[in-house]
Amino acid sequence: MGKFVKLMICMNLIVFLMACDMGMPTMKVDFSQLPDNQISSYIVKVYPNNPVDFKFVIKGKLNGDSSPDNIRKVVSQMGMQCTEIKCSYSGVVNQNITIHGEKKKGRFNFYMEINPMQGLDSFISKRF
Repeated sequence: MGKFVKLMICMNLIVFLMACDMGMPTMKVDFSQLPDNQISSYIVKVYPNNPVDFKFVIKGKLNGDSSPDNIRKVVSQMGMQCTEIKCSYSGVVNQNITIHGEKKKGRFNFYMEINPMQGLDSFISKRF
């Protein structure tokens, strides 16, 4: 095999690998708009899924005391803002996707809410 044939094989391989890489989608996720707290850390861990199982994390922190005052105390320490009626959390994640050279942007809002008077069964989590 001559040098020219080897060079052509190498060039074809390089072009093939570059072409394969160009078609692969890439995704960049920006978590910088999430507040720095335990809830945000959980969202980053389970992203892109809706963190509906976060209520089990709350349950573990309650140590068997599901009184409204304890629920309010625990979830506020985790990052929720509490009023007299409910405690809630909201955060935003930005996502940039490139597929075949076309760039698309996505924005996902995360919202969690719990009514301490109604207990853990009132916990809701939404991603929209």
